[in-house]
Amino acid sequence: MRLTYAAAVYRTAHNYSAHAPDVPGCVSTASSYRGMLRMLREAIEGHLECMAADGEPLPAPAMTIDEVIAFEARTLAGLPDEERARGEAAPALEAHFVLVDVEAPDAALASAGQGAAVAAR
Repeated sequence: MRLTYAAAVYRTAHNYSAHAPDVPGCVSTASSYRGMLRMLREAIEGHLECMAADGEPLPAPAMTIDEVIAFEARTLAGLPDEERARGEAAPALEAHFVLVDVEAPDAALASAGQGAAVAAR
């Protein structure tokens, strides 16, 4: 079964990092944007497979791109600004917001009772 998660991708001075807020604890990094998208897809699929193997319910994609942007803005606004406390400028982050299609384990969705709810999205 295909699921689509909204994700935030950040470019830093040395690499890209990304996460999908609907899949807590699942993050990825890569040296290129294209590589980041591939690694994020693989990370989410692997995360879902592990959750299914452990009998945990899979997180349904719930956030839109706009909701991820708002979530990230709230999260970043709440971070302590250590650089400012030391009189330094905070590093600039370039953010991209994308939809990531992943293949989810069908059996886990059905056994978790989420098959109909997720399929309807």
